Amino acid sequence: MRLRSSRLRTAQEVARRVLVLSCVASAHQFPAGTFNDWLRRWHLWNELSALETELLTAAEPSEQQRINATWRSEALQVLLWALGRWERLLPMSELVALDDLMELLRDPWPGTVAFLMSQQLRDVRELEDEFAQVIAARDRLRGEDVGPDGSVAGVVLERYETLKWMLNGDGAAWDEVSLET
Repeated sequence: MRLRSSRLRTAQEVARRVLVLSCVASAHQFPAGTFNDWLRRWHLWNELSALETELLTAAEPSEQQRINATWRSEALQVLLWALGRWERLLPMSELVALDDLMELLRDPWPGTVAFLMSQQLRDVRELEDEFAQVIAARDRLRGEDVGPDGSVAGVVLERYETLKWMLNGDGAAWDEVSLET
């Protein structure tokens, strides 16, 4: 499915988002502020959304912030798949394990520049085909938490927002992507 105003994000934009989301998704496992200096050093701090900044600067994140952060593992899976670092997306009925994703990111931390510069995106048609599948799954959910095919609403939503951001359908920043088709 081709979005009307589609301008595919660059591989470097996606890679930068991967590094930011890896910090956000795992923030609840570390003391407050653990990633802040690293994000600033690599000029990634300004890429945080307002919600992400609140999470990473909270002395004690709220339960809702922790839940939201864990759901970002689903978005991280999509981004890693789009960069070819994750072979295939799990079915929309399964939740991805953050530890499995972080295993793929062991190397980038000391070589951040090399990581950012060496990434390539899958063909745009693959991204658009996946987006079409996600839209179909979203339509089947009809407001339910689990669809008739077992699709989990949270997984579908994270994939929808992530793919729409990558395909830049409405030009919105991360966390500001419209949920409208």
